[in-house]
Amino acid sequence: MKGLTLSRANPFYYILQRVPMSTAIVSGCPTPFPFQLPIHLFAGVPMSYSPIGISKWDLDTPALLVDLTLMENNMRLMAEGCSSNGLAWRPHSKGHKTPAIAHKQLAAGALGITCAKLGEAEIMAAAGIRDILVANQVVGYQKVTRLAHLQRQASVMVAVDDPFHIRSISEAAQRAGTTVPVLVEVNIGMNRCGVEPGEPALALAKLADATPGVRFAGIMGY
Repeated sequence: MKGLTLSRANPFYYILQRVPMSTAIVSGCPTPFPFQLPIHLFAGVPMSYSPIGISKWDLDTPALLVDLTLMENNMRLMAEGCSSNGLAWRPHSKGHKTPAIAHKQLAAGALGITCAKLGEAEIMAAAGIRDILVANQVVGYQKVTRLAHLQRQASVMVAVDDPFHIRSISEAAQRAGTTVPVLVEVNIGMNRCGVEPGEPALALAKLADATPGVRFAGIMGY
């Protein structure tokens, strides 16, 4: 069976772009993942049925149903509310996980898009979103390698709350020849994640600022 071989650099790019080839490996990443996805699932095979024009009561589930007028009005109100108070708006995509809606949020005035996971950021970047925050730590050789290569498609910031995160991202970015923007996550009372405020946060920020392949982009709290 023909398939798409995924690479560490960006495993979703060629799927979403529907590359018409049996094997695709992102340049600059010579070692592909050892599995394949059937190309007929992604490349030009007609759907078994089209939902366009049928009653909402006949749709298969799960299905995302959106009142565009209400949704776009909500986006407008949020953007205006932030702007009138001197704030930038970066909505989280976990409420919809849909690139088309993310583009509407940007058109309404959003600064960029927030994602929970690196894989979600890869999908958003492949769909043309160019300013993304992964509001979590990205850990592990494969993930930081993907993160470093993803910088070629979009500016993707990530949170860090430990020197290990900065060092591993730095190594991956230097291998890829890119720079990864990072936000120092500060524990603001939830005791769930983040470095302690004060000297520990300052020390981590200074480390990020001085580390090659990493750009200190600010702080965040949750």
